[in-house]
Amino acid sequence: MDNYKMNADDELLKNLDKLHTTELGVERIKRNLFLDTDDVVVWCKAKIELAKAFDEFCKNTGYEKALPIIDEWLENDNPNTRREY
Repeated sequence: MDNYKMNADDELLKNLDKLHTTELGVERIKRNLFLDTDDVVVWCKAKIELAKAFDEFCKNTGYEKALPIIDEWLENDNPNTRREY
């Protein structure tokens, strides 16, 4: 099962440039996620890439060590550290 998830994740990232939606899809995504952005596809791609980066960081650092570091990032006043969208 874990191997399937890894392969699915890899396929998602390999094909991220193909992510798209319709005009109606844009409105639904904006409404459902309470977004104030015109380019929801770019927003979604960024979130997927950020999640993958967090996962890699946690795997490489160790999940228990990584969580306090991530908490520090999220509490940081610098938006480049927090990466608010």
